[in-house]
Parts: sequence; structure tokens; C-alpha cells
Amino acid sequence: MIVERLDENPVLKPKRNHLWEAQAVFNGCPVKKGENILLLYRALSLPYYHALSNARLSLSSIGIARSKDGVHFAGRRRFIFPEYSWERFGCEDPRVTKFNHSYYIFYTALSTWPPTSEGIKVGLAISKDLKRVNEKHPVTPFNAKAMALFPQRIGGKIYAILTVHTDRPPVKVCLAAFDKEEDIWSESYWQVWYKDFEKYALPLQRRPEDFLEVGAPPLRTKDGWLLLHSYIQGYLSEDKETLFGVEAVLLDLEDPFKILARSELPLLIPEEYYERIGLVPNVVFPSGALVRRGRLYIYYGAADTTCCVASVYCDCSVPKRIPLFSRSKSTLGRARQLSMPVLYIFRAGFILYIGRCQRITLQCLVMLRVETDFTLTTARQSQFILPEKNLNRRAVRIPG
Repeated sequence: MIVERLDENPVLKPKRNHLWEAQAVFNGCPVKKGENILLLYRALSLPYYHALSNARLSLSSIGIARSKDGVHFAGRRRFIFPEYSWERFGCEDPRVTKFNHSYYIFYTALSTWPPTSEGIKVGLAISKDLKRVNEKHPVTPFNAKAMALFPQRIGGKIYAILTVHTDRPPVKVCLAAFDKEEDIWSESYWQVWYKDFEKYALPLQRRPEDFLEVGAPPLRTKDGWLLLHSYIQGYLSEDKETLFGVEAVLLDLEDPFKILARSELPLLIPEEYYERIGLVPNVVFPSGALVRRGRLYIYYGAADTTCCVASVYCDCSVPKRIPLFSRSKSTLGRARQLSMPVLYIFRAGFILYIGRCQRITLQCLVMLRVETDFTLTTARQSQFILPEKNLNRRAVRIPG
């Protein structure tokens, strides 16, 4: 699998002559509208005196820009900004989904300064045409961020995914189902849901010291809902190095609580200068995605300063009968003793599929070429001896 950053990165930079977006523009979320691609993004102003906080601060609002190709943007303007008490100190990190002829834009709404967990919640703006905001609603009465709507009903229900307790760990990525659109911002609905919110959580966290957050709104593929999310290794640990990464999970089309496949290694980590240098160094944060001409375009924030894009070949499918795992080198060395299939991702962009053979002493390995983490194409099937010590060597084919 090769995830390629666009040469044009960063595709959106701060604009010094716009006070409201002069310090940073990041975490962009694209949406198609006719022949155009519109990008909603978080914009951070230059510091100024804020009367309500009696302090000097940088205020976040949400900008919008248009493009023909999803890379070169024009017509930047401020679109969503603080108006009500529940969002008075900032509107951050939009995630937009077109649903039932309207655009649902979820964002982080700040009501306290300095920020506290009680004042960091989800807000919603609804627009008919992305020219103006028609409605605004506070959504969660509890600490949450990173909410996004599925683009169609599932089993007659409206589904959303959100990150609960982002500022009161342990964090949980959860699903919520609604009968009607008004339930999305119904306080009574959320009070009942919140009592048992952990039973709606997806088991995505691998270690208690790690942190995760919903990234792009779910994309429908022929084999499942593709969800890109942020996974931060060691974020909650005091003695481990923090590593921001972009990961992915595939959810069942009819039952999104069922995980069909997931990445165990990051698709992206901070490497380029614009990801390692900025307001918050060494950050890549997925915030949107779309599929165009056979490629998946991943929109992400870099160093909390600019908007960037990476892409990968994708027909957005995964063989349903092949479980997607990644294993450590020690696990791979013991693979002969495993009865279940194992996938190991090699740096060269290939996967070894290790399964039981009829012959006791050998494993039957299928060499799979990786187009994306979710597209595996069989290249050849044969018998191999698995190299025990040096995993950089190729597997050796047994003649006959």
C-alpha cells in the first residue's frame, strides 16, 4: 500500500489579510456539491482581546472554500462562527455530511474559557445550500467531539458516530441511532443514551495509554462503511513518546457495530516538514475524505496549522473472508503454530497470508498485493518457507 501525499501540500494555508484565519487553517472536511468540491475547515484568528473572557485569545470559526479538483481552492469566506452562549468561545473541526437534501455540519462548540471538559461539546449547523446556515443546535449535553452523520439510513434509522469524553478520559468512539432528524439535537434523547453510552462504543483502542478520535465522516463502500480515524499512541502516558497516526476501520453496511476489518498500523504519521513544524508540531489528524476517479483522498490537518491531502488507489472493497491483522515480528515467527490466518504487512507493499496447509511442516502462503489497506488482490498462490530470523528477506518458494 502506498499512501501518497499531494505535491501541492499544504493545499490551504493561513491568509494573513483575513484576521479570522490568519494564524491557522486546518482539519478540512470536503463535500461534493454539483461539479464543485467545497471544503469546510477550522480557521484560527490572530490573538485579540475577547471581552467575554476578559483575556487575549485566538478564536476558532469555520471557513468554507470551493474547488473544481479538490486541491486548488478559492472563494474563502467565514461560514460558521460563535453566536450563542453554548459556542461563544469557538467553533472547531467541522464534519459535513449531505443527508436528506441538507448539509449537516457537526463541530466542536466551546462555551467556557479557559476550556474545560464541561464546556467542550458538539454543536450542529444545518444548511440547505452551503451558502448560509439555516439552523443551529447544541447537540450533546456532555463532553464530546468529532461527531459525523452517516449519509443514509441504516435499517430505517439515522446513524451518527461521535467521540465521547475526549477531555475526560477514557475516551470512547460510539454510535448513536435516531428515528427522526429532530432526535439528533434532543436533550432528552441524549440523557437516556448517555446513561449507558459505553455499550454503544466500538472496541478500537488497543492500549489504555492510547487516544483516538473520529476523523472523516463514514464513506459507503460496496463492502462496508469506511471510517478514517485518528489514533495517537502513548497520548495518555507520561513516559512514552506520543505518535499521531491516521488509521482506518471497515464497518458492516447493515450493522455498523460489527467491525469487518481494521488497520493495525498507521496509514500516515508526521514526516513532512509541514506536519512536523507548526502551532502543534508532529501532528497529522484526519478530518475528511472522498473518492474520485478510483482514488481515496484523505484530507488532514498538519501540525494544527494547514490543510493537506494524501491519496491512495482504492476501489473501496475488501475480501470479506480475509481477516485483516498485522502481527509483530515475534508473532510472525510463530505463525506455523497458529490455526487462524494471519496477515503481515511488509514495507515493500506486500502482505503474506499465512494459513494451514495439508502438509504438516509447511504453511500455505498467498502473496497478496496491497492496493490499499482495504483492497487486496491475489497475485499468486504457492508454498513457501517462512524466514524465521530476517524478515527483510523474501520468503523462499519450495519447488514442485
